[in-house]
Amino acid sequence: MNRKCIKIFKQDYPWLFLVCCISLILGIMPFIYCLISFEWKYKLFGFIFLLPVLLIFLISAIFVRGRKQASFVNRFLLVVLNSFVIIFIQIFFCFFILILLSISDVEDKCNQIKYYKLALSKVDQSKTLHFPRSIPKEAKNAEVKSSIFSVFGSEDLYLKFDTSRKFIDNELKKYKFINVCKNGKCKNEKAVAYRYYSGNIDIQGFTFYVINDRESENLPKHNFPYHYGIGVNYDTNQILYYYENPD
Repeated sequence: MNRKCIKIFKQDYPWLFLVCCISLILGIMPFIYCLISFEWKYKLFGFIFLLPVLLIFLISAIFVRGRKQASFVNRFLLVVLNSFVIIFIQIFFCFFILILLSISDVEDKCNQIKYYKLALSKVDQSKTLHFPRSIPKEAKNAEVKSSIFSVFGSEDLYLKFDTSRKFIDNELKKYKFINVCKNGKCKNEKAVAYRYYSGNIDIQGFTFYVINDRESENLPKHNFPYHYGIGVNYDTNQILYYYENPD
């Protein structure tokens, strides 16, 4: 819209100006939120929320330019179109998109070591008490893998890093283990075999010390064969904390 249209817009159509302001606010707020809160690869998606604003402005500009032919039908169509864009696109559809982006962003952050505490906070706290509350100073080449938003309710968390044999021995002394598994074989064979979804974290050549599992705890309302514990590589210079609750 040029200056003349804007002037007419403000003076003759204050209600339409208000509609445009509401649309602008609904577009700017999630856009700024994306820029501030999301990881870089999700920030650009914030521009999606500005598209309905441009559509509202375009519809309004067409109406203002054709004001001489602004019949009742045209006004009615204007109200219907603007209402549809604001209510169904900006409020409902864009809100749904924002939720999906937020979930994807959190999932992405929970697979970065700098957001380890966030990942730890998103899984069952009773099954991750053996995890360190923060990355130990002794840790080197730390990796984290988390899957926390499954439609089936499954979740898992892995933390792996290089460290000393002394650190590993001290960690193993803290717990009693119900099972020890090496090369795919466990000392105490279970009716349900343990499964590991470690993603891009290499767990080949690890001995797994199982702190607890579903069968041993026998808790109600748990359908999945969860298990959790500590893994140690054969060279005893890498430690792996894990909690696995597959679907």
